[in-house]
Amino acid sequence: MNTEINTPALALAGTETRTLYVEVDQLEAFKKQLDKLNETAEVAGIPPIKITADHTTSLPAAPGEAAMLVAVLTLDYPVVELGDWAVVGRLEAPKESVARKLFAFDYSKKEADTVALLAKTGHPLECEHCRANRRRVESYLLRNRTTGEYKQVGSGCLDAFTGGSSGAAISLASLSKFVAKWNEKLLKSRRGTKLFAVDVRQYLADLFFTLGSYEYRLLRDCSTEKMTTHYKALDVPALIASLGCVDPADAVRLNEIYAEDKERNLALADAFRAAYARKTIIEGTFEHNVNVVLREDLISLFRTRPLNVVCAAAHGFMLDQLRKVMGAGAHVGKRNQHFSKKLTVVAMQHQAHFGRDVYLKDSDGNVFVAETNDMDCCDESMIKHRAEVGTVLDLEFKIVGHRKLYSTAYTSIKTAGQAAAEAAADAAIEAHYGV
Repeated sequence: MNTEINTPALALAGTETRTLYVEVDQLEAFKKQLDKLNETAEVAGIPPIKITADHTTSLPAAPGEAAMLVAVLTLDYPVVELGDWAVVGRLEAPKESVARKLFAFDYSKKEADTVALLAKTGHPLECEHCRANRRRVESYLLRNRTTGEYKQVGSGCLDAFTGGSSGAAISLASLSKFVAKWNEKLLKSRRGTKLFAVDVRQYLADLFFTLGSYEYRLLRDCSTEKMTTHYKALDVPALIASLGCVDPADAVRLNEIYAEDKERNLALADAFRAAYARKTIIEGTFEHNVNVVLREDLISLFRTRPLNVVCAAAHGFMLDQLRKVMGAGAHVGKRNQHFSKKLTVVAMQHQAHFGRDVYLKDSDGNVFVAETNDMDCCDESMIKHRAEVGTVLDLEFKIVGHRKLYSTAYTSIKTAGQAAAEAAADAAIEAHYGV
């Protein structure tokens, strides 16, 4: 993330993004305090902290209380290098658990910095400057540009440790306290962190459902967190309900698929966790942070970056699973050629608005995909068996085309049942409109 600038004074090393939840009725006070913080930063020659995106949502309520209406803010603020010391990473303790491992966020592209940062994740947070024995939420890892020495320093000691560069420490120390204070304010208003946490296993299952139903989008690809895949997966029932405002039929269909696929997605979540548990080597902060989340029972709604990282890892896992079941095969037949074959269902992917793609194999290992664009026009046998991988179907179909997915050849098909259903739907439209 950072490109070092070898100057003894202030050097900007890029920006960092954090998500903050603020009660709607406290938003004005928050913005006033942020303005004051930015004025101080400006005096030190530091760019302002910006709110790059915001939206309003409701968080679960304590028993007997109304749901909390909060503003979800995405903050962009500068990461600074302090005097002779470069900030190479940040360590953060998962508040919602007693995890032995810390989250690690690296600001440097140097492999040695990443290794040094990860080495700190198995130990309690500390400040090697003041050595105060107290509970900490986060600390920073610094590297001396001249000697290569590493120091872990608490956010409150950054200015003192760097020898008078308090202006340069504003973005890290002041903002850290600022963000921590507002997050703490929200937590204290609702009897503890668990009210703002989700079950990791259920979240992963809902994440796999969402990955199969909507376009995969990470935080860096979106103007607001609300558009990301990991955010949508936090409340799938609400997501489907919002779809019902546009197309009630789509919402009904997705609710049915969500219920039918519940056990399958939970099994996928378990397989995902097991795959990481079997890893003997954890490479880099990405895999480390995924591993921290997967070992927990709960994950805080405030953990935007870890949730985003887990989403990326889950997406990669889904693709790997699909590659494995597809295997190696060849294209079959010619376009519009008709076949009658026994095909085995090996995988499925459901797409919001577009029904379900059914992956099948013949006895020779060739892959076929029935792209069921509209479930109303889907082969009856596929509707009946759509949640049963391993089902053998006796199908009549025609070849639609030849394609490749992850370097694997597959043949796109349309079944006789699909063709008949589409013809019936077209006839109904013609009869209704007199076309």
